Amino acid sequence: MIHPTSSRLSDLTVGSPTFIQENFLYIGYVAWQGYLQYGRGIVACTVQKTVTNRLGGIEDATARSVQYIPFDLAALYLDLCLVPVSSIDRLLSVIKTYAPDREILILVKQGQDVEIDWLQNLAISPSECYRQVCDRWSEFNLAS
Repeated sequence: MIHPTSSRLSDLTVGSPTFIQENFLYIGYVAWQGYLQYGRGIVACTVQKTVTNRLGGIEDATARSVQYIPFDLAALYLDLCLVPVSSIDRLLSVIKTYAPDREILILVKQGQDVEIDWLQNLAISPSECYRQVCDRWSEFNLAS
């Protein structure tokens, strides 16, 4: 099980740690593939909540979409997600400086709720996630 350090970048929350842990390899794959193709950016996941815990956080969630948002489209995407301007400015600054080979920026959206996390001190690097997913693609590609 992956237990990365996470720095929350906003006060908005959907309670996504379980979702991130259960989908970490694929999230890392998308992060590295996106970085190689577009440069710095953020992984955006839209989830459907299926079970809520006593504190109102997501206990179990299913990804409806996982995509990479490059830096030059990040402000527009974040604005469409109704992220406050002050948080957008801070996040754009982080996107410019995070270490894509060791860290992942992730936005998890469920309905109108948004959580943005900066995953650091990862046990598996994004490039290793990419390699593992490529090696085991049939497990991740539902079309095959």
